[in-house]
Amino acid sequence: MRTLKNYIINHFLLNIFVAVCILTFVLSIGALFKFTDLLARGVDPVALFGLLLSGIPLALSFAIPLGTMIASLLLFDRLSADGEITAMRACGISLRQVAGFLVLPALFLSVACIYIHSELEPHKRHIRWKVMQRIGIDNATDLLEEGRMMKMFDGLSIYIDKISDRKIEGIRIYDEREPGRIREIRANRGTIHMPADSRDIELLLEEVTVDPFSFDSPGIAYCEKWSLVLPNERRSRDFQPRDADQSFSELFWSARRVMRESERAEETAGIEAVQEKRVRAMKMLVTLNSRLVLAISPMCFIFFGITMGIRPQRKDSTRGIGFSLLAVFAFLLLNSLSSQLAGHPEVRPDLLAWTPLVLLAVLNTLLFRRLD
Repeated sequence: MRTLKNYIINHFLLNIFVAVCILTFVLSIGALFKFTDLLARGVDPVALFGLLLSGIPLALSFAIPLGTMIASLLLFDRLSADGEITAMRACGISLRQVAGFLVLPALFLSVACIYIHSELEPHKRHIRWKVMQRIGIDNATDLLEEGRMMKMFDGLSIYIDKISDRKIEGIRIYDEREPGRIREIRANRGTIHMPADSRDIELLLEEVTVDPFSFDSPGIAYCEKWSLVLPNERRSRDFQPRDADQSFSELFWSARRVMRESERAEETAGIEAVQEKRVRAMKMLVTLNSRLVLAISPMCFIFFGITMGIRPQRKDSTRGIGFSLLAVFAFLLLNSLSSQLAGHPEVRPDLLAWTPLVLLAVLNTLLFRRLD
């Protein structure tokens, strides 16, 4: 039994090493293209190497769960094709016992993923920011964060509901650049413009409401387009961490603090301000739970790969691969769905984030009962 255990674990570790390396490379192709492009422009190679390394934790956070499933699927597909699974059963060794050999590697991989999601991935943006300070900010969205009131701009507080490339939606701006006066600017959508000959960032807003339009004659004004310049914002500046740039414990306690603030604000602030704090707290909880689900997923993906790798027939080699790809797509889709619902705290998207993991665990149980 010990020989069999070592044989399975060794082949699994070899498979997962190859799978994770290949997946990490594939997921980092975009960063590699950007690396070569900036290198051709004469940017410092040392700074670019730091930029490339900052993307590896994100690639690993997806490569390890997928790699575990691929490694177990390939291993048990070969064992099944060679008749070794049948031989093990003939010797009185059940599939559950064989799968139990991989519990310890699965646990180790989950712990590694938890560390990556809690410590390495949140700090990648800090590393990226330091690199961008050295080579110059080339993407205005590095300065902006959706779903949070940003107050790092001189005299301006900016809230953006959604950011996609340079497209922005649901913009709310409080202009306090004149002492003692506040102008509120709302826009349904807009774009981010970065002039090539300056360090300014320009927000080109559409369907705009300005209140007041002029401090000399107060009143609401409506216009189709409005331009707001953030002067000299592409300069080097201090790192401003986002809510998502926190470890698991920091996310949890920050969410609790914001929830307590929302409860206190119910008596003094308006409904809109309270709802904004609740949405912010829920987004932190969704981020926390989504990362935890993805970090723990290697435990389930390993056993799903085992069930998909065992062939009911010798010639049926593509069934497992097809179902595995479908399961991965569904898992990631459900995981991202909770993030999309983060703006609706009443449906508890933080708990919804655990749905794909629970469904995968139930599916594994049913498949093991059928095969064993």
